[in-house]
Amino acid sequence: MNTSFLLLSVVIGFILGIFSGLVPGIHTNTFSFILAAFSPILDELGFSPVCVAAIIISNALTHTFLDIIPSVFLGAPDATHHWLCCPGTRCCWTGMV
Repeated sequence: MNTSFLLLSVVIGFILGIFSGLVPGIHTNTFSFILAAFSPILDELGFSPVCVAAIIISNALTHTFLDIIPSVFLGAPDATHHWLCCPGTRCCWTGMV
């Protein structure tokens, strides 16, 4: 396994996690299923199954930390973030953020 492919996989997962964390409606499972479907093609390109797993794990970790941002600034939290967003949304509406 090439270390540069592993590092590139982590960076790709990080970028996908930023996208899935900041865009409402896109979830990390969406990218996981897409990557699982395209894993034979990625294997031909040099990305081993360990690299695909690294993309999925770094995507999930980044998504976890950035998922709260749209809930606070769009004012539409989901069921898991409603208790975190009320003070943040109030601060955003009053211009304190």
